[in-house]
Amino acid sequence: MDALRPGLLRQSALHRTRSGAGVLDLDDRDAVHEQVRALLHDWQAAQLDTYLEQQYADHAFFALSALGGVPADGRVGAGGVRPHRAEDPLLWLLYRFGILDGVRPEGE
Repeated sequence: MDALRPGLLRQSALHRTRSGAGVLDLDDRDAVHEQVRALLHDWQAAQLDTYLEQQYADHAFFALSALGGVPADGRVGAGGVRPHRAEDPLLWLLYRFGILDGVRPEGE
């Protein structure tokens, strides 16, 4: 995701940080999934999406960064390691197994 970030629109779901509410924001999860899915189609990789749809009853796309920035000259950026959305796959699994609640924010 680090390499993609500069080219994304400012309002992109992939720029957002998760709230620390202790629940999975399902609207945010859906927005990230759909944006990554759209990127795959833009990159002529729609066959991956089609394959997953055909082979699995449930799947999700994620965009995350373990470092929080693109390394330069073999070094992590000056701000240090700043993971971004790295917890999303685990939170989604916890939600899917009924361990974590999912909510849709009010008013939407």
